[in-house]
Amino acid sequence: MMHLRCMRQFAHTGRRTWSLLDEQGKSLGTLFRPKWYSNTAELVVTQGLLELRPRKLLHRSIAAFLGDVPLLEVQYPWRGGLLLVPVNSTGEVLRVKRVSWFKEEWSVTDPQGAERARIKHRFSWKRFEYGPVLVSESTNALSAMQLLTLVHALFVFQRRRSATVS
Repeated sequence: MMHLRCMRQFAHTGRRTWSLLDEQGKSLGTLFRPKWYSNTAELVVTQGLLELRPRKLLHRSIAAFLGDVPLLEVQYPWRGGLLLVPVNSTGEVLRVKRVSWFKEEWSVTDPQGAERARIKHRFSWKRFEYGPVLVSESTNALSAMQLLTLVHALFVFQRRRSATVS
């Protein structure tokens, strides 16, 4: 479980908009959520403009679509946590679990149990909203698409957990 000091970071770049920045401050991808209660979002990454939305009507999962083709899906299993599942490829399924009951910190692990990243939701009283913080990453870092899709999925999970509009 060796981690490097996190060099990439999330930046709040506009209203309901977050970007993943590299070490030099260059944007690797941007997440835009049209409404705070929305299940949908737009994601701009190297693959292009992706739409984050439920895969099926009244379905618990959220997928990243390039046009009509799903690339990545986030599933919300009944036993808790989240699963980051690549669609139509041979990538590995990543498990996302809360670090502890009273923390808004999430650990992303691979099938072998090695931690790949940690993301924290920190509340900003100035903007009166939660924002993501990349706490740590392993040397085998997640892609910008994976991280930003996961950030949106955590916003949706948090809203569902608090029993607000879903």
